[in-house]
Amino acid sequence: MKPALLLLASAAVALAAQISGRVEYSPDQPLSGASITATNEETGIRRITWSNAEGYYAISGMQPGTYKLLARMDGFQTVARLGIRLEVEELARIDVTMQLGRIEQSVVVESGTPFLETEDAGVGTVLQRDWLDNLPLNGRGLVMLLEAAPGVVITPASMATDLANSA
Repeated sequence: MKPALLLLASAAVALAAQISGRVEYSPDQPLSGASITATNEETGIRRITWSNAEGYYAISGMQPGTYKLLARMDGFQTVARLGIRLEVEELARIDVTMQLGRIEQSVVVESGTPFLETEDAGVGTVLQRDWLDNLPLNGRGLVMLLEAAPGVVITPASMATDLANSA
């Protein structure tokens, strides 16, 4: 690593802050495996970790700013702490006590435009005049170019007139 890059990397690490703490069910009852998410409210950058067997967690290398902390675990109510302000090199300790909660299930159904067109099987092609003028048609005419478009069937004018008269 070059000296300038090493200096920048060490300066960024030196400015970083940390949030740590313990997740409990009740005093002296640690919760292992709780998900802890810290979200920077200005940038939206999220950092996620889980509590260990003793209930402790730590999220380090965080930039100074205002954070939202969420603690989640199945069977417990989600705990949110808002407006956590971290300064340069700050070591913030935030303990979380979780309460038993109901397990909820939700299903979100959104309707929108179908991905498949079911009303019309038509195919369209738009040809711009400038685009046509710059094509090297090599002696071929516009009708030959149109025949190359997908789904195009050229019907001669005399045949269309004959069909209209016979109907």
